[in-house]
Amino acid sequence: FVMKKLMNNVLRAALVVLIFSFASCQEEFEVVGGGAEEQTISSNSSTSILIEQASSHDGSFDNIVDGASCFSIQFPYAVEVNGVQVTIDSETDLKVIEEIFDEFDDDFNILDITFPVTIIFSDYSEVIIQSHDELVSLARDCIENGEDDDIECIDFVYPITLFTFSLQNQLTGEISVESDRQMRRFFSDLGDNELVSIDFPITLVKYDGNEIVVNNNSELLMALDSAKNACDEDDDNDYNEDDFT
Repeated sequence: FVMKKLMNNVLRAALVVLIFSFASCQEEFEVVGGGAEEQTISSNSSTSILIEQASSHDGSFDNIVDGASCFSIQFPYAVEVNGVQVTIDSETDLKVIEEIFDEFDDDFNILDITFPVTIIFSDYSEVIIQSHDELVSLARDCIENGEDDDIECIDFVYPITLFTFSLQNQLTGEISVESDRQMRRFFSDLGDNELVSIDFPITLVKYDGNEIVVNNNSELLMALDSAKNACDEDDDNDYNEDDFT
């Protein structure tokens, strides 16, 4: 009887040790494996693509001049509007063109750009355009009515700190991103053998001015994805619409 009781106690002790060992191994796997997958972003992931789209250059604000939402003309440049010379130094000056167009309801509006000009694409690359024909040719490649890839209904609040890792999850670098241009170029240049993580929390501003705070990649993915069609990006060429900011 004593021997049987001793054997039972030994078996119980062994079982308890086995259970605790299993639980410990399982917890370690969830923290290391699941945590790394959750916190790092690869170059071809959905999150990476949405970050690029949300940080792309919006070319729709000067459609009254170039008729193209996928690029804008770099300031400053000069135009002739119905015979009036106008220098465009900022977005505010574009209202001058609209005012001249709206001065008479029945006139035929003519706008001539003084070439050469530099245009800026969604990825912030730049090309010098020498003529109206070159500009029109590139504008034909733009799609009207909000079907371009950029996400304009939400913006990042900078600065944002990013960490880069190797595929072996070894830290390889740290960068403080200060603008959409930096963010877009960083993710565009991210190599197949690189991973990146974001120093959360970060703040984003929606089109209506409301701020949201995201704490991980899952929340970021949800915020950017839901913002894709959340507002009217006004990517058409109707300059006379006044129902948007």
